[in-house]
Amino acid sequence: MLRTDDLFLAALGLVRGGELHGTEIRGTNGRRVAVFLIAGTACRPWKHDYYGGASLVNLRLFKSEVIICSPHYSPFTFLR
Repeated sequence: MLRTDDLFLAALGLVRGGELHGTEIRGTNGRRVAVFLIAGTACRPWKHDYYGGASLVNLRLFKSEVIICSPHYSPFTFLR
């Protein structure tokens, strides 16, 4: 059973064939956090792949998103 509060790890577990067994709501310092319980036959490889597996990235799209989402980005930066 995989128990995580990481939404993306939970999504990977579900995409890889896991089944959502439940959620828990935990409060930490007045802030509530959802913890997902996912069961499947091979939970360990999901976690290994998530933290240390190979990934494919569309570098052009990634760069454009990083530039636009940066707090220091100004559309007028490139006009100087």
